[in-house]
Amino acid sequence: MAFDISNSYMEEFDFMFHEMLKQRGTQLLPFVRQMPVQGDTKHLRQFNVGGAYFVDDTGGSTQYTQIYGDERTLRPRAFECPIELNKFDLVRQGTLNVQQIAQEAADACGVLIDDIILSGIYGPAKTKSSGSVSLPDSQIIGFAANDFSIAADVPDKVKNGLNVSKVADSVQRLRTKFNRGSLICVASNYALTTLRADPKAANSLWNASGPSLSLGQNAPYGGVDAFVPSERVEKNVTFSSGNTGEYAYVYARDQIFYGESMPLTMDEGKNAERGLNPVLIYSGMADCVRMQEEAVIKIQVKTN
Repeated sequence: MAFDISNSYMEEFDFMFHEMLKQRGTQLLPFVRQMPVQGDTKHLRQFNVGGAYFVDDTGGSTQYTQIYGDERTLRPRAFECPIELNKFDLVRQGTLNVQQIAQEAADACGVLIDDIILSGIYGPAKTKSSGSVSLPDSQIIGFAANDFSIAADVPDKVKNGLNVSKVADSVQRLRTKFNRGSLICVASNYALTTLRADPKAANSLWNASGPSLSLGQNAPYGGVDAFVPSERVEKNVTFSSGNTGEYAYVYARDQIFYGESMPLTMDEGKNAERGLNPVLIYSGMADCVRMQEEAVIKIQVKTN
């Protein structure tokens, strides 16, 4: 008689999968706004309202503010993570370690979710009025830009990396555009290392969060509420200068929307084409979009 996986195994697998997806599978999902999507698309309304004004002449005409409206679009794409368990291996090895397989599945789905989120942060945004809108060059900080003071003896890797100057510049630009919520920085481990190597960040006398940041802990620093390490950032990019490197991003959390029309759901059955081997399939549908170009800053990090 064939080796079968019990319902309790499936239930435990599904429970462990979702726990591990939240804990380590996806690194970026906690740092965006999440919402359900019904049907093929969801349109997010944009409104820009003009400012208030003082009334000096109580008998004068009312000066109405200008309202500009547009829409951003979420159009979730379907994705799957199919897992086939070989029935002969199940007999040889016994029931496979549920935690280990659930962890691998959660990591695989988490990588794809992070790719969706990063694409929403820096990729073309679907709009009603202008079609797809790319992030303008005005939102990019060059690898050689150090608008805030940086010591002359700082190593080139720090000058051209993700340093305190570029973090401060990003925060200043975002706050100037009325991004009032939490600010998040997403960067590779290399880029975050160049930040921690900056004497201003590494110096424990600089401020209270300096020691935590220099130890690699995720502590608020320089106006950024969280630093999220991710190796899914744009890499091997050739900049206009001809140098190569990667990007880091600083963005306003409340301006990035992640929409799901199908939350990750497990189905199980048998594969008739592979000897009726047990199969687990996680399926989902998701998309991500930024609401304003002024809510995202891209930072060039030179790596060559």
